[in-house]
Amino acid sequence: LRALCESLARESTDASKRLADLTASLLARLTAAAQAEAELLRHFEVGLRRLQEPPSAGVQDAVAGLLAICSDPAVLADQLTIAELERLRHLGPEELLQSFCQENPRRQPVLLEEKKVHFLEAYAHWFNRLSALTATEVCTRLRKRDRVRAVDQLVAAANACLRQRNFNSAMAILAGLSQAPVARLRRTWTRAAPGCAELEAQLSPAHNFGAYRRLLAEAAGRPAVPFFSLLLRD
Repeated sequence: LRALCESLARESTDASKRLADLTASLLARLTAAAQAEAELLRHFEVGLRRLQEPPSAGVQDAVAGLLAICSDPAVLADQLTIAELERLRHLGPEELLQSFCQENPRRQPVLLEEKKVHFLEAYAHWFNRLSALTATEVCTRLRKRDRVRAVDQLVAAANACLRQRNFNSAMAILAGLSQAPVARLRRTWTRAAPGCAELEAQLSPAHNFGAYRRLLAEAAGRPAVPFFSLLLRD
């Protein structure tokens, strides 16, 4: 690319500065992506080491700390949206193309090199972590009133995410609340606020996620974080 830019610059002096700016912008973007990938791999290594460590005595108090740190659903939705955008901005077309080619061996074999899709895997892992954390926030509370309050706060945060067009976090929270350990807490759900029914209706898988697709279509032209697993499937 550098050789091509130098050749083009010799042909046109007017293009020289523009090509230099474009090259500098590209190098800055690549450098930022490389730094983000290195940080991502470091987090993976730390996470693996923690999984291999025996649980400490205070692990139950530590795992249920999200709502203790941020009890305001609107603020929690803001922070989740920031986290989504931070992860989403590193995803480029190359990783998506590589992922699709790996799934379909009939595609161009030249694209099936040993490529890494760290950001794609990390973004999918983020959804699963948020879903698991949602279930953990409810199940680690021993008293029913504490579980009810946790459910209400999480449902309110998911609805706030919907208003911000952060569909991925909203879907992850709903997936966590739908997990069997949470869904079977019938006495907790009878006391919880009715906001979850509206959330389920808007994110229902019925008619190929028809309600969600209408919401996404209404957000056309405005920033939105799509339900990423469905986006990849489409």
